[in-house]
Amino acid sequence: MSENLEQNVEGIEQDQEALGKALDRARAGEDRDLANWVRARGERFVRIFYGILRMTSLHALDNQAFVKPINEFNEVIEELMDVLGAVHLVCVEDQAFVNDIRIRLGRFPERADLSGELRGHGVGGISFHVKPTPEQVMKLLTLFSSRPEGDNPRVVLMQRLRDEGYTNLDLFGVYRFRLSGEERRSQQ
Repeated sequence: MSENLEQNVEGIEQDQEALGKALDRARAGEDRDLANWVRARGERFVRIFYGILRMTSLHALDNQAFVKPINEFNEVIEELMDVLGAVHLVCVEDQAFVNDIRIRLGRFPERADLSGELRGHGVGGISFHVKPTPEQVMKLLTLFSSRPEGDNPRVVLMQRLRDEGYTNLDLFGVYRFRLSGEERRSQQ
């Protein structure tokens, strides 16, 4: 009887190991599917955001041309937030990431320009914690289309957003890749 019990225990352990491997494969597939989903919507998010930022140099901010792209921006950010919670956009040199997923914009020349648009104000990343209203998007566009102010324009932007009651957004400093062999600088 104890031999039977040992065989059953051994069989259960093998089944558990096989189940664990199957679950790992399923998770990997889900992660890949999620990454592809985020990449597709993240690309749309980045392209729309860059487009409306660039529009500020062509149109007055009260122009009706902003209505449709701002609505599209809000639609895609809502889709992302429904799945991811907060949406984190990070620009590092000529690359963009949405929630740690690299957005492949190689075939689009504007990929480097989004970083440039933000960098002028000392911004390298934006976290949206709640879907912005169209008015909040317009306020963000207004601030980014203005000349950078002060020694730390990112802090000025954050303060202006807070003054307007837009507190569900964080702006982060400029990011860059460290070169091989380069010493790590302390964050101050």
